[in-house]
Amino acid sequence: MKTLQKFASIHSSIHNHFNLERHLYSRENFKLNRTTALAEYRNPERIRKFLADHESGKTVVPYGENRIVLFNSNLFHETDSIDFKPGYENRRINVTMLFGRRQD
Repeated sequence: MKTLQKFASIHSSIHNHFNLERHLYSRENFKLNRTTALAEYRNPERIRKFLADHESGKTVVPYGENRIVLFNSNLFHETDSIDFKPGYENRRINVTMLFGRRQD
């Protein structure tokens, strides 16, 4: 635990030293910008319009038992509508594993 605390302490001081943009905005302004960005990002109609305007294709992966789907999560993606029998034993289980570094 001490090693983690030491790392976090050193990392934050170095990060704050080089992250000059952090000091240019007040906390209130940062929260407002973050809330606005998240609201736009979570707007499905706007995302669908963007994809239609850029003639993006759509791929539907049909449901199949015991399967794995690998894809670039930097791309827009959503879960298709599902219709399973009621009951615990009929539930779908999703396991998400992230790897690599996110590209800008």
